[in-house]
Amino acid sequence: MPLVSNQGQYSLLWRVPEAEIVPVCAEEGMGVIASSPPYQGVLTGTCRPGAQAPADSRFGLGGGRPDAEVVERVAEVDAPAREAGLTTAQLALARLLGRYPMATALVGAFRPEQLEAIAGVVGIELPGDLVERVERCWHPSAYAIPR
Repeated sequence: MPLVSNQGQYSLLWRVPEAEIVPVCAEEGMGVIASSPPYQGVLTGTCRPGAQAPADSRFGLGGGRPDAEVVERVAEVDAPAREAGLTTAQLALARLLGRYPMATALVGAFRPEQLEAIAGVVGIELPGDLVERVERCWHPSAYAIPR
């Protein structure tokens, strides 16, 4: 039976698969399943530069906190996201889902409104100029966070 998909961690913060895995999947006609595209909540914008995480968030409930550089990099995507009428998390997810050969993304949520926001990404096609702005913030060779 031939392989039909590859599943692994893949997000705007963890773009290591773009170097070899995604191109091979595209070449072989395999789909990519992104695991943890919100990067365990970091790309939700919950953590703000210089601010405490909300008490009811994963980070406020004792889930640690990403380092300051990561929080600042995520904040760079806030403006383009707002201009597009999206949250940072929606923009990050839409960017992944808009890449070939992305098949799907495995996301999680703590609250129903988070699921509603995630569902709002379905069918969104990001304009090229917005994608370029996001790519300038998150070029794969510029940033990859090990777990």
